[in-house]
Amino acid sequence: MVNVRVSFSRMGWSYIFFKGLFHDLPGIEVVEPPLVNTEIVSEGVKNSPEFVCFPFKVLLVVY
Repeated sequence: MVNVRVSFSRMGWSYIFFKGLFHDLPGIEVVEPPLVNTEIVSEGVKNSPEFVCFPFKVLLVVY
């Protein structure tokens, strides 16, 4: 059986749906991203241009 790792963004409440969708499927490992905190936000602000939207800055660090 092929083991597949699946991850998804933690934006809004959609992560609950995706976690439930992939949790019971055989051969799939769900990797949950960490909760957004000030350390993630400050790292995203430091490593992205100032004109880029906030979700991009968060996703840049989480993945």
